[in-house]
Amino acid sequence: VWTSIPVTEASVGAAYLYEGRGRDPDADALTYTKISGPSNLEVNKFTGDVYWIPGDVDVGSDPVKLRVTDNGQPNLYAEQEFVITVGSQAANHPPVIVSTPRITQGITTPQNGTSQ
Repeated sequence: VWTSIPVTEASVGAAYLYEGRGRDPDADALTYTKISGPSNLEVNKFTGDVYWIPGDVDVGSDPVKLRVTDNGQPNLYAEQEFVITVGSQAANHPPVIVSTPRITQGITTPQNGTSQ
């Protein structure tokens, strides 16, 4: 059974990584494979990690189908289908201020009736 939730957004030229994970109730060893998807999308058969660098031709919706198979007898499997939406550029988010402002307060008191 799949225990991970796929990453469904990617950008042209930026590395896409999804840590695909499965679990077998019988604790059998698992093997991961790509059934369908972009030709250069790779799946590590031992860990389930999915790696891809989308190109210009991948902009839009890219369906993916993965399979995790146990080594029990008979071999049983579970499939996961999802769509990766590829944008033409990396998402642009507004900047975030991470510093804490230093607040200084001062009171000026007039001396001898004059202000300074």
